[in-house]
Amino acid sequence: MTLGLWALQMCLNTLWTPVFFGAFDLLGALGIILALWFTITAYVIISFKIDRASSFLFAPYWAWVTFATILNFAYILVNTST
Repeated sequence: MTLGLWALQMCLNTLWTPVFFGAFDLLGALGIILALWFTITAYVIISFKIDRASSFLFAPYWAWVTFATILNFAYILVNTST
């Protein structure tokens, strides 16, 4: 389960960049990054029970994706208000 979550977050992370920057699909990118955020959250919770060090090492990554999610959403708001 843990390895599957890790692989899924890698795929979602790789997919987000071309959708956001390449296709400029802001809503699609938001959906991907929300799925990424939930996957990282699940990984941190599950890995905490197995190996606390790996869970703690994912905390800055989780914080960064949280910030990027907020930016993605804010970018949608700014571009739809004009």
